[in-house]
Amino acid sequence: MLCSLWITAGLYAQSPTPAAPAVRIAPDATVESLFTDFLHYARVGRFTAADAYAKALLAHPDLDPVKLLEIADRDRDAVQTLVILIRNSSIGDSAAKVLDVLHKGEQERRKSGDRIRRNIELLGGDPQQEHFARVHLRDSGEYAVPYLIQTLLDPDKAQLHPRIISALPFLGKPAVRPLVMALSMHNDDVRLHVIDALGQIGYPQAVPYLRKLIE
Repeated sequence: MLCSLWITAGLYAQSPTPAAPAVRIAPDATVESLFTDFLHYARVGRFTAADAYAKALLAHPDLDPVKLLEIADRDRDAVQTLVILIRNSSIGDSAAKVLDVLHKGEQERRKSGDRIRRNIELLGGDPQQEHFARVHLRDSGEYAVPYLIQTLLDPDKAQLHPRIISALPFLGKPAVRPLVMALSMHNDDVRLHVIDALGQIGYPQAVPYLRKLIE
């Protein structure tokens, strides 16, 4: 009986693993469908297929980091799935490249002037719009500050000024450097709001600049 089992085991060990069926990707596949299929096959453990979809995605002529990020945002587990694949799968290299594209999209979106201006306008909306606008402006961090200061200097945008003044400290430490740079402006009213924002953020590096203004 044991001998029979050993022989059977030996036969299984020597049997070649069946080749995975070839992955056929539609020539008209979109960035969104490729990303969705990549995640789907990765999650069910079909890594050969997942890798093929990932490579097709990365080579797609319409691949745009910001648009891919918007697609990924609709799947709350997308980034976590990529991190798991990078750490624990045979397709970690492809997953890392996809994640790099998402990181690039995140940086580009943070810097987008159109997006920042749109969120500044949304500060004047209803409470929910204001909340999400503040969150998105905080995501833009230091890149949002020049646009916010410019809007504070615009008398035609006076209705937004109270909410911008309230939002400035909410940007946190990333906003300190551009806020310090804004202290050189000649508009005393706006400069006082900048000083107040720096005081609320409470970052020690701003203290020498504030002391210089007092002196």
